[in-house]
Amino acid sequence: MSQRRNSILVFCLCMLLSVSLFAQSRGNSPYTLYGVGFKSEISNGKSFAMGGVGIAFQDAYSINPLNPASFAAFDSLSFVFDAGFVMNSSKFNTTNASERGSYASLNYLLFGFQVAKPWKTSFGIIPYSDVGYNTVVSGELNGIEFDDLYSGNGGLNKVYSAHAFNITKKLSIGVETGFYFGEIEKNYIRFLKETEYAFHIKEANIDTYKKFYMKYGIQYSTKLNKDINLTLGVIFSTDTKLDTDRKRLIQTVKASSSGLSTPIETFESSIQTGTTLIPKNFGMGFMLSKRFHWKAGLDIEKQYWSDYSSLGQAQPLKNSLRIAAGGELIPKINAFRGYFNKVSYRFGVRYEKTPLYLNNTQLNELGISFGLGLPFARTLTGSTVNFGLEIGQRGTTKDNLIKETFVKFKLGISMHGRGWFRQLRYE
Repeated sequence: MSQRRNSILVFCLCMLLSVSLFAQSRGNSPYTLYGVGFKSEISNGKSFAMGGVGIAFQDAYSINPLNPASFAAFDSLSFVFDAGFVMNSSKFNTTNASERGSYASLNYLLFGFQVAKPWKTSFGIIPYSDVGYNTVVSGELNGIEFDDLYSGNGGLNKVYSAHAFNITKKLSIGVETGFYFGEIEKNYIRFLKETEYAFHIKEANIDTYKKFYMKYGIQYSTKLNKDINLTLGVIFSTDTKLDTDRKRLIQTVKASSSGLSTPIETFESSIQTGTTLIPKNFGMGFMLSKRFHWKAGLDIEKQYWSDYSSLGQAQPLKNSLRIAAGGELIPKINAFRGYFNKVSYRFGVRYEKTPLYLNNTQLNELGISFGLGLPFARTLTGSTVNFGLEIGQRGTTKDNLIKETFVKFKLGISMHGRGWFRQLRYE
């Protein structure tokens, strides 16, 4: 009965957490104004602390959402559950001003298990992109001072179902299919300072997205010698044209310089339908490992954002490139004494040439990460609480741009249990 109660509690907890996933703000950067916002980092608590390395990452005790072929590593009769929570604090600098922002949100909910001997599966929900900004740009026109207020929120999410197959003992393939969905709202108000309590005009675009997508992965693992294992990985996804409905509103509002507005009257409302192209991407990676002792890997991933368009309109986007390297060390997992001999110590670094191309500059991003994996009691073999911290920088103050420095903290829980489904079925 205890196994059944624990299973029910976990599923109920997941349902409650999934509701909060869509209710929380997940962005705080003015750069999320463009496209569908920042692409969310797709990594669990383990790979996050290793710089986001994951294309060639295999683990029987956690779920790696970056490569669907990795699920082939699940062992038989096991159920794996992964959940993550993320907090971010950022500082934004221009040549003459600075501002701060922060957010916290549920990051992912993932499940995995074996269906049949060569067939493993995983399903879950992950954010794909994040939009969150509230920016004021001051100016003067014909002697009248004004503030242009730009705000936005929302993002894309995806629910997925992925299946991995062991073709041989060394080779596995994976196919992921899922559904993109979400809503992004972007607003603009020109606030005339000398008429703070007068009516102003607000323009709002509310875009709703939905579409199925496909993603593919391959992993090949072989022994270099008795102790050292090498894993190679490849991922690929095709172009996806999201069905897009844009609701455009032009309203008279009563607004204040804080950005708060009260709608008075809507005098234009229209619906535009079309598609938004999420471009294909390709990635490859490798990982060297010594079982239960250490691992080290490298990822290279490219996405073709120059092909992006939404409702027939292009954006100032270029192809992105992500390079990540990281590793993990466990001093002595079988030690009888000394808990910290069994702790996983992780580190990583990543560099990204982001899709944003502004003022003839393609913005770069750099992050350095650290983390710990704290194992549970012996009764939950392979289960860990994972802490990760990343310190990074995006953009520059040159060419009238914004430099963003950030600290991101991720808490992940990887739970691994045996016989869950068997207990539920036969008891």
